[in-house]
Amino acid sequence: SGAKVFVDEDDSWVADADESTTISDNDGAFTIKYTKGNLVSIGGTDVDSQTPLDRLLYVHKLTSHSDFKETGGLIALLT
Repeated sequence: SGAKVFVDEDDSWVADADESTTISDNDGAFTIKYTKGNLVSIGGTDVDSQTPLDRLLYVHKLTSHSDFKETGGLIALLT
């Protein structure tokens, strides 16, 4: 939960003002609109142990325009 999630459309690895951004909710879920780019998630907190994940970086290459909704949380993908 609490991860900064954004779509990096220009490979700068920074959430620019014109790129979609959001924060994951208490369950790690989020919804974001995107075109092509990299889905980037930085930081957050493990929802089970409440351990801060300050050094966690998750990247997924996006290839088309759509709405992306993650309901299971990113942490579930990494454990």
